[in-house]
Amino acid sequence: MKPNKRYKSTKTLWIFCEGGTEWNYFQMLKKVERISRINIKSSSKTNCINIVKIADTFRKSSGDFEKGDRVFCVFDRDRNTDKQLTEAKKIASGGGIEIIYSNPSFELWLLLHYSLYKKQSEGDEIVVQLRKHLPNYRKADPNIYLKTRKRIPVAISNAHIIRRAYREGMGEYVCRKSNPLTLVDKLIEAIRDQKD
Repeated sequence: MKPNKRYKSTKTLWIFCEGGTEWNYFQMLKKVERISRINIKSSSKTNCINIVKIADTFRKSSGDFEKGDRVFCVFDRDRNTDKQLTEAKKIASGGGIEIIYSNPSFELWLLLHYSLYKKQSEGDEIVVQLRKHLPNYRKADPNIYLKTRKRIPVAISNAHIIRRAYREGMGEYVCRKSNPLTLVDKLIEAIRDQKD
């Protein structure tokens, strides 16, 4: 009897990011984990609607996109209004695009590697907290994935705890009120499925 083998996915994950920190994180993840079927695209646009539109246009018109590929848009709350977030969700759901949202910022995902942080935060509060664990942290650090990699299971667990608590009290994830909250763990899990 032949052993039951798991085969790597032949589907590609397309990740559209708004900033340098996110792009560097996922580029290094791809390199270190040796996952070839991930493509990361960076956008100078930080408006969530523009990022989702760029991804949707790519999905519809790129010869590289194949049936079964998955598209993710990674963005922060930033200055996006609830109206903009709702419009981005509408465009994304119509195109089968998965939103990976962090509120207030992607740095929350990094902080969750070290601490279960449940306090609503604005501005650079998350970065201040993150520097308690990574004193030399700076945005767009090309090695941030390497610095946090071993603690990903902690971050996933903490993201689940925050989301579960938020879901019980409020409901909708992709909105300005969902502070703090991150969905980056969902993308990490999709990448892990890609790797297996």
